[in-house]
Amino acid sequence: MEQHKFLWIAIVMVIVTIMINVDFTAVNLSIATISHLMHSRLAEVQWILSGYMGAWAAGVVLGGKLSDTYGSKKIFLIGVALFTLASALAGLSIAVWFLILSRCIQGFGAALFVPSAYGLIFTNVDSAKQGQMLGLLGGAVGFGLAVGPTVGGIILHLLSWRWIFFINVPFGIIALMLISSKATQPKLEQAGKINWFAAVCLIGIIFLGLFDIQSVNQHQEFEIRYWLSVIICLSSLFIYVLWQWNSASPFMQFRLFLKREFSVSVFLYIIFQLCFAGVLFVMALYMQNVMGLTGLEAGYAFLAVTIMFGLLSPLSGRLMKKISLRRLLTIGMVALCISCFGLGILTRSDEWVILLIMFLIFGFGLGMTFPALNTSMMNSLTQQDIGVGSGIFTMSGALANSISVNVSALLLSLFSIEKLHLIISEKFSALSESRISNLKEALLYGHYKKYIITHNQSSFLTMLHTSFVFASRNMMLIYFGFAVVGLLGAVFLLKKVEA
Repeated sequence: MEQHKFLWIAIVMVIVTIMINVDFTAVNLSIATISHLMHSRLAEVQWILSGYMGAWAAGVVLGGKLSDTYGSKKIFLIGVALFTLASALAGLSIAVWFLILSRCIQGFGAALFVPSAYGLIFTNVDSAKQGQMLGLLGGAVGFGLAVGPTVGGIILHLLSWRWIFFINVPFGIIALMLISSKATQPKLEQAGKINWFAAVCLIGIIFLGLFDIQSVNQHQEFEIRYWLSVIICLSSLFIYVLWQWNSASPFMQFRLFLKREFSVSVFLYIIFQLCFAGVLFVMALYMQNVMGLTGLEAGYAFLAVTIMFGLLSPLSGRLMKKISLRRLLTIGMVALCISCFGLGILTRSDEWVILLIMFLIFGFGLGMTFPALNTSMMNSLTQQDIGVGSGIFTMSGALANSISVNVSALLLSLFSIEKLHLIISEKFSALSESRISNLKEALLYGHYKKYIITHNQSSFLTMLHTSFVFASRNMMLIYFGFAVVGLLGAVFLLKKVEA
């Protein structure tokens, strides 16, 4: 009986873990298509990604608190139900604002059921098998992140972008049915009350910060209302940290950052997510714009990343028994540095060999780094702090992921338009203002090839191509800089921790 229960719960955990991670990476490939079909700029459609991860980041700590207070089974079911309903709504969206709203609900649903999943494991799985279950979850995370781009490409080719969301619905229903019938909820211990005001404040600060970052491009004259919003956000964050730091029963355990190994693990995980999300976002657009690939072909190209990530994740876990965490993280960060720099030297649409080699190295870096970071974080916490600490760790990564997409969309537009102005001033100074405006609009939409074909402006393809390549190279060099910072952190900060 217990063996059957373990099997059913394992199936559910693998399903939902793969589902939420595939959902993020698969949507990357659909951004250009959605932008074109919904006539929306890149600055708008990037919220489809950053809104999802932002809601996840904002709600994951609350999800853990709710699970402790009302029971992991109940919160897990609510979270999966929200995620499944939002998936259906996202697939039915006819306007980009409704799709973004649906994605935010999806992210909040994931924030509820991810922490409660761990609670279900510890209350429904025998202690001797809990390690096996956590290993399955780790593999499912890596597999979901890895196969997402390929799955997205296949769906875009055979069906439409809507099915990237619709495909979640049957799996969500299966998960709800199995957990409802197979999982049990033991009697709850007396839990403290949830500080709803602190929870709402945290969610508000996170989304205000994301909105301020996204709004930079809309306030190039630095209007007073933009700076007022930035000041409010930063002041609120400062006050919130002081309030929670001195609270007798804080909603956010900021004191965990006094543990050096935990702080270093969170810092390196933020670097990891900045590079991971940014490279996927920019390279998906690069392959479709510069290389002229379809969504399916770009998905196949990402297989170089996914295969290495999938193969190296379990191998990295086994290597931890023989090699120190610092050495594993150093190897992984070196690989991320090499791959980001290599992707930054791409200039032509036919540089397939360099692209695939850099993707393989990037996947190698991800596979070596991701398990080691999770282990480093877990080792830094006591049993009592695991729930809260893992929530902060997850929130930090999700927030970094969201910020990376947000800032990447902004800088990609700014760099490409800067290069476009330079080309026009040097070679096409006689262009009319309306023509220049059309070219800038094409870059802002993030899918300029489709825009040119639609507006019969194929003669300007080279100009836009050069501008976009310039922007992409700059972005890759920025990610290279982040990876270098991560490498230095792994070498010097973790060395001091281990010493």
